[in-house]
Amino acid sequence: MKTANSLSQASALTGYPVHVLKLARQHGCKAFRGGRVVLPVFRKWVADNPHLIESVKDLPSKEEMDIKLKQARLAEQEMINGKLDGSLISRADHERALAGIARTFWPRIRAQVEQATPEEAEKQLRDIGVTGEPAEAVVKALREHGIAFIDECEADFARMAEEPIE
Repeated sequence: MKTANSLSQASALTGYPVHVLKLARQHGCKAFRGGRVVLPVFRKWVADNPHLIESVKDLPSKEEMDIKLKQARLAEQEMINGKLDGSLISRADHERALAGIARTFWPRIRAQVEQATPEEAEKQLRDIGVTGEPAEAVVKALREHGIAFIDECEADFARMAEEPIE
């Protein structure tokens, strides 16, 4: 009679995870003799009790769960270490950085739009191949629509800086 010397050997020979073998032992399977597993007896028990096996055969084993737990703990530790070595920034530092960008970036764009001259607009239009529109009309539209757009972007950016990070 074919016998495995351990649960792990029985698992390798039968293709069932160790936790299924343990379940069979808990439910009175007669294949277990000390530390050994009588494989034909185990296979017959599995055939006679498919409802028990189907409910647990795809569940992760204790070993797999231990590995996942260790991976989660390692990821958490790496995040903590990242904060300590400066490769990750704190939420407060992130919010300060966004606020700093908002204070400098949007006013600069606003100033460029407000100070645009028809000559600059004409040159930029020529550079990108747009012809035929009077530069004054382009500058006027830029000022009217551009400033409103910048105001919206500035407000959105400020709101993003205040929202909590998820």
